[in-house]
Amino acid sequence: MDIIRDNDLAQKDFQDRDLIVSIGKNHNEANGLILDTSRDNEALCNISIPVDQCEAAVAKMMTNLEANKFQQFLRNRALFSVVKTKAKPQNVEKLILNEVAYVDGRDMGQFKSSGIIISTGTGSSGWLFSARKINPEDIRAVQLLYGCEEVSESVNRNLASLINSTYVFPYDSDQLYYYVREGYVRHDNSFSWRSEGFCKEIKIVNEIIEGRILIDGYYNYSLEIGEQFKIKTAPDRSLRCLRFL
Repeated sequence: MDIIRDNDLAQKDFQDRDLIVSIGKNHNEANGLILDTSRDNEALCNISIPVDQCEAAVAKMMTNLEANKFQQFLRNRALFSVVKTKAKPQNVEKLILNEVAYVDGRDMGQFKSSGIIISTGTGSSGWLFSARKINPEDIRAVQLLYGCEEVSESVNRNLASLINSTYVFPYDSDQLYYYVREGYVRHDNSFSWRSEGFCKEIKIVNEIIEGRILIDGYYNYSLEIGEQFKIKTAPDRSLRCLRFL
């Protein structure tokens, strides 16, 4: 077994290999997520493994792999595709593991917002979680609004944690979740069902001059005004993952 750092990786290193394991994140800054104390029970970006123990941890993983000490599970993905136009006749498709930043048979109308997050179950504990989470200060504000004279900080923390735990849904779920950030829509009916919810396919028409889509924190796609894109769940293209025992 060889351990090679990504900066030293060459094409020849992929030849005559039975198994190649990539460990680590995709070079996006995760400090803001790591410092989120409301998720300190999660092993985000392998933060539970100290840097000086990483190589030993890899060796242990390989030992467990050879001894069949692991469980398999699926992480559902979504498929992003752009509707072709005369200006952009090429096909654009991209698989999504976590989320897209920037329904199901219902016209949601026109939106004014700071962006839309569309997330898989894997992404529901990341950017989507950070955008939707309730802080203890929010609980405190509601209590004060209703005239509560005694406000317990520990109760507020527990309530916030309990509410936030419902925002994370399973990795293998065949549904996506969309969340409109700071949204506004002029409509007589309730805005709530338009602002967020589960779906299996969503189609969006870009109505700003310079639109942009960011997929999984690394893939950028520029949108022209009037350009359309679709995102749909793709359970048939799920990632097969291992959980070591």
